[in-house]
Amino acid sequence: MMPPIVSAGIGGQALKGVDDCKAMGTDCWNPMEGFGSASDPSIWDIFMPLGLPLANQKMVMLLHYPPYVSLEEGDYLNNNTMRRWERMLQSVGVAENDISLYESIVDVNPIAAPGSGQSAYLPTLMASAFFDNATNDRQYISPMLVHMSNPPANEANSRTLPVIIFGSEAIEYWKVKYKDNFPVDSKNYPIFSVLDYGDLTINGSDKETPYMGANHPIAAVYQDCSSDPGIITIEKQDLTTACFTRTLGEEPQTATDVAFNACNETWMTDTPAQDQDAVICTNAIIDMSYFNSCSWEQASEWCAENSNQVCGATLPECINDDKDKK
Repeated sequence: MMPPIVSAGIGGQALKGVDDCKAMGTDCWNPMEGFGSASDPSIWDIFMPLGLPLANQKMVMLLHYPPYVSLEEGDYLNNNTMRRWERMLQSVGVAENDISLYESIVDVNPIAAPGSGQSAYLPTLMASAFFDNATNDRQYISPMLVHMSNPPANEANSRTLPVIIFGSEAIEYWKVKYKDNFPVDSKNYPIFSVLDYGDLTINGSDKETPYMGANHPIAAVYQDCSSDPGIITIEKQDLTTACFTRTLGEEPQTATDVAFNACNETWMTDTPAQDQDAVICTNAIIDMSYFNSCSWEQASEWCAENSNQVCGATLPECINDDKDKK
């Protein structure tokens, strides 16, 4: 698996995109260079998802870009985004030893940058022009997705591993890249969003790929009961996403619509079963405490005492004590 990733055909094209962007100066590369605090300066660098599962993974995560802290630490998964995704997987029953198999990542912009305040400078247009442009030898994304979604452990399956498209920027890339697979709105623009799913063929693949749109894994920590879509809705969506990936990870031949419908009925219902309701509530309390100031035990205990009713209740002290940090 490793040689093609660092070859001219994949890694070389990512590097070509980075070099061409750098050649354009700060109009393209790191427009905020020189700004930011001493502890959080605006630094960019090429960073491909190395050191992740490459042979036995069960899914591929399509994300926007990796946070620079991951490059500094030499650890792609040691960040708040991935820790929350791990909690979602555990919440739907993925065994702890299997968690990392659901953390193979492809970024539409393989550029490590500060974890906040950078999205506007790493737009979908940049991904399409510099990392998915065969004309200029910058076609990194599609070959990487083809390679990562069909590792040795999946060779015998008739489809690739599922690709989950996380967050608005990755979703925008996906719906423009594969626009012929989606309905269009009144302005003839493709419609594809969170929990939309299907099967399509990625450029260069000889197998169909199951896919789903999803919230960015860390988006929930910025939600509460008054926001849109609201903390409960986003928890349900994220648990549906995790359930979908677990289903296809454990039973790869499950039809995409069957996997989605089963997970959607479990998690998106207005009347979830008591166990699921407790999981939704517990995750909501943890996320509203902003990066886990409330432990699972504290949140679970509070939910049990408050009939899993997050909104309209007096929230636990572990949230109240953390307001200043937000």
